[in-house]
This record gives sequence, structure tokens and C-alpha cells, in this order.
Amino acid sequence: MLNQKGQPVFRAVHTTDWSRKETLEELRSAWARMCNELYEEKGLTERVDARSYEERGIDKIPMVHEGPNVQAMEARGISTALGSLNRLIRALNDMKERAKNLLQWSLFRQSQLMERMLFLHQPTLADYLRNYYDKRNAVAESYAYGTQKAKNTNLKQFAETISFLEEQDVRTPEQLTEKIQELDTQLKEVSQRLNQQLSALRSVNSNLYAIKEYFETRPVYLELKNKYFGRGKFKEEHKKELNGYYRSERILKENLDPSGKIPEGQWKREAARLSEEIAALRKEDKRIHAMLRKYEGIKNHVEALMAEEGEGVSLPETNKREQSIETKEAVRTMKPKKKHHGMEL
Repeated sequence: MLNQKGQPVFRAVHTTDWSRKETLEELRSAWARMCNELYEEKGLTERVDARSYEERGIDKIPMVHEGPNVQAMEARGISTALGSLNRLIRALNDMKERAKNLLQWSLFRQSQLMERMLFLHQPTLADYLRNYYDKRNAVAESYAYGTQKAKNTNLKQFAETISFLEEQDVRTPEQLTEKIQELDTQLKEVSQRLNQQLSALRSVNSNLYAIKEYFETRPVYLELKNKYFGRGKFKEEHKKELNGYYRSERILKENLDPSGKIPEGQWKREAARLSEEIAALRKEDKRIHAMLRKYEGIKNHVEALMAEEGEGVSLPETNKREQSIETKEAVRTMKPKKKHHGMEL
């Protein structure tokens, strides 16, 4: 309290530092820590934060402490200045929260509408293809003969292309590029898998052929083994058969089962399984190539129209490859004339 001269009436001597802001913040932090320890001890998820709204970055107006007397009067239905102020603050905070949510919703809807407008104004593949075939029809008008036939062909191709794109749910140049890249990735995976299976089948067929060659050339080897005279001449005359025997014997010895026997049945089953899988992979490879040819034909039409209209836009390049995985010769499973189950070398 100040006197008429603006000087304090009383000169208080502070015996504590409770009025200091720093002390108050320490007390509030200690109180919050004690509350949170008890909450955690009781298994409760609630937590007390002693920081102000401003310190926590919360855009709200803080309410005023009412005290027990004000709360008692409010409970009895008596309106107080502090109670009215807090009710006003609470209403203002609710209004700010609703306004914030409404603004966020408005911005979200605005972005959706902008995207929709851009999508509606963006040319689709159907638009590009329609313009492309219109230009082809215009060129057909200059033909001396066959104009109507050319127009009918263009109309048929346009209808088939649009039907294909609708079936695949591809409507924009961006979706077309994504589809081509997706198929290109699938083709790489199929080609890699097919090459692995072809390599495995060649290995199995090599083992099966070794069985056939081994038993076909074994009599020549036994005849040489029983000879005492003329061995050199015999070796020279049957060099091919003997080399085949030694080669097949080496291959079979390297691939015996744990019991030391030739796993002929297992190799045949493996060859049959690999052949079936290779046939399925070749079928899938053929399907992907057919799809890629269709998509890349559409892509070329769109790029040609873009270049002609001076848009300066082209779709990203894709990896074009031939069916390199198709071998020139069909890999056949070599079958020996006789079965030799459990034969030991």
C-alpha cells in the first residue's frame, strides 16, 4: 500500500523467498513430481505438468485461481467476478479450439478441391489417344483411295486400346509409366528365376546323361581292363568311349547320395519339377512381354502427340529387352535306356 507521496506505508522485512518467481517454479515442479510419482505408483496414466500453457506451446488462455470462498459461493449459485471471468475464459478457449478445427478442415477441403480441379483439367490417356487417332483420320482424308478403310481401322484400334486401359484401370500418363515400370520389374524377376531354373535343369540333365553314358561305355572299359595284350591299340581305337566313361564316372562319383548310390529317381523327379516350373515361368514371361508391347505402343502414341503439339514432355524411358531368356534349343531330360536303382559305382 502506498501513501499520498507514492511511498510504501509499511516497510516489510522479507524473512522467506516465497514471493520469488524462481522459488514458486521450483515448488510447482516439486508438487508435480510428487503427484506423478503417486500416479505411477497407483498405476494411473494421468500426469501433472507444472509448466504454463505458454511454456508448453499451447494456445489457450489460462484460467484464474478461484480459492475456496469463491468456489463455495459459486456452488451455492452466487455469481462471482472470478467465476464469471473463468466462465468467459472457458468459452473463449472453446471458441478458439472450434475456430482452429474449422480452419484446419477448410484448408484440407481446399487442398482436396485443388487436387480435384487439377485432376479434372489434366489430360487423360483417352484424350491423348483421341487426338492421336483424329490426326490419323485427318491424314487418311488425303488418301487417293482406302480412306474409309483406314478410318475403320483407326476406330477399331482406338476402341480396343481404350477398353484395354479401362480393364487395367490406367487413365493418366503417370499411371501408364508406373504400370510399365511395374511390369519391367516383374519381367526382371521372372527372367532371373527362369535362368536359375534352366541352370539347375542343365545340371540335373547332365547327371542323368552321365548315367546313360556310364552304362553305355562301361563294357568298353571292362574289356580294356581284362586285356593283357594290345591295350595301347585298344585305347586308341576306343578313345571316345573311354573318355566318356571316365567323364561320366567322375560326375556320378561327385553326386552320389549319402549312402554312396546313384540317386537316379530323385534326379528324374527334380528334372520333372524343374521342367514344369520352367514352362510356367515361360508362360508368365510371354504374358508380361505381351502386356509391355501394348503399353509401350500406347506410350509411343502419347509421346508422338506430345512432341507434335510442342508440350516438351515425354514419359520416362523404360528398359526394353528382347526375350533373351528363351533358349534356342529346348532343354530335354535325358532318359537312360535302363533303370539302375541303387547301383553303386
